[in-house]
Amino acid sequence: MGTLYMVIDISLRKQAEAQLRQVNEELERRVEARTAEWIQANRALAQSEERFRSIFTEAPIGIALTHRQGHVLTANRALAEMLGYADASELVGLHLGSLAQASPELTPEERQQEKRQQERLAQGEIHSYQQVRRFLRRDGRWVWTQLTFGRISTSDSEQKEEGYGLTMVEDITERQALEGMKDEFISIVSHELRTPLTSIHGALSLMATGKLGSLVPKGERLLQIAATNTERLVRLVNDILDLDRMEAGSLSMEKKPCDAAELIRYAAETMRSMAEQAQVHLVAQPLPVTIQADPDRVIQTLTNLLSNAIKFSPTGSTVHLGVKQRHAHQVIFWVQDQGRGIPAANLETIFHRFKQVDSSDSREKGGTGLGLAICRSIVRQHGGRIWVESEVGKGSTFFFTLPLFAPE
Repeated sequence: MGTLYMVIDISLRKQAEAQLRQVNEELERRVEARTAEWIQANRALAQSEERFRSIFTEAPIGIALTHRQGHVLTANRALAEMLGYADASELVGLHLGSLAQASPELTPEERQQEKRQQERLAQGEIHSYQQVRRFLRRDGRWVWTQLTFGRISTSDSEQKEEGYGLTMVEDITERQALEGMKDEFISIVSHELRTPLTSIHGALSLMATGKLGSLVPKGERLLQIAATNTERLVRLVNDILDLDRMEAGSLSMEKKPCDAAELIRYAAETMRSMAEQAQVHLVAQPLPVTIQADPDRVIQTLTNLLSNAIKFSPTGSTVHLGVKQRHAHQVIFWVQDQGRGIPAANLETIFHRFKQVDSSDSREKGGTGLGLAICRSIVRQHGGRIWVESEVGKGSTFFFTLPLFAPE
């Protein structure tokens, strides 16, 4: 019986095994590299989280992470101390809005504006906004704060719908107290200065008429300078006292039905001479609509705005003023110039006392720095709002709103 021999070629199998080993080795190298990258990324993330946690915890101003609805998820030590809590964990779950109180100076329209800002922040239209709020501490005392609200974007779809917010709280109680002391000091000094300044101005004006005798030309020039500067001081003191009375609510407003078109025309005619001297064209756009307001105070507001517009307008330019109906309950006045414009950082501060875009303006233009503060106070006491829109080099437009007359 014979023997059967079988010869099988295994070279292909060895080749396949070698290729498989190479693939496995390559996979192992890639897994090791990816693992090293993952470990490094996690270590960097952990370090970043630790740095953020340290900054969050040790920050000198209060910080809170909140739900979109305003409930606190976590807070830092500074916020707990500011609000009188022993530990930041006691703030978790509380609603920041329930502890805060809006500034009593806010008008209904400004409150509505804040509400719109909150909605725009929630919808992602803006990234942050600021508010001044008074917080009730746990011990019953009040603390003034400036809040900065920010929205945190997330990649997770569910979290994105719910939304998170970061609120920074800065204690400005001392700043508010200093402002109050400064205002009180200015008010006292103004009252003490008013009577003697009025007497001095009257005496200088009488002397300038020549009824008490004539002076040499140099003396007349010095007398005119003294009379002009005294008149400016009297005007400054009167502005301060008027503003104090307005903000205290002690200056009565005689609100009655009045024609907005007549107010526009009267203000334009009052400022026509100043515009002609400055070689500035004045264009009025009146609208016959009846508003409920104190006509004298509305004219005071318009003339203050026109005076500023004319002073800061180049020769040959045009200043527009007008009024139009905004909606069923309100009209909007505006004064537009073609002047140098106002930087964005000054759009709000120019309405504060003695605040001007350039400190040299009070010397060169003769302003007191109180005109816009008086305008804001008058408009607020009518339940309206005043603001400015401006672009540097292209001019500014001041707007203010007043209520329409609504017969009972």
